[in-house]
Amino acid sequence: MKQKLLCPKCQGRRLWCIERLEAKDPSVAQGGGMPLMLAVTRQWTPPTKPGGFWGDGSEVQDVGQIDAWICAACGYTELWSTGHQQLVHNPSKGIHLVDATQAPAARR
Repeated sequence: MKQKLLCPKCQGRRLWCIERLEAKDPSVAQGGGMPLMLAVTRQWTPPTKPGGFWGDGSEVQDVGQIDAWICAACGYTELWSTGHQQLVHNPSKGIHLVDATQAPAARR
């Protein structure tokens, strides 16, 4: 849809593009959003100060962002990512690279 500017479901040509898709931040009463990231890597280290809290001494790395393309007629939605080149295969964090380049061709 993003590339052809055409909905693959209904052939509609009126499209919404929502850049940097966000989710509502539950800690903010009057709205506010948190950007959806492809991956968030946190490496927790003990607090550096007495009475420290989570995040004190932690390292956080956000990777990529997500944009949504939505057909105005039927609502079909595609998600597109940027920054995916920075992803690192890490199954323990739920990040998997499935490489099917050496797999046999699919049968029809």
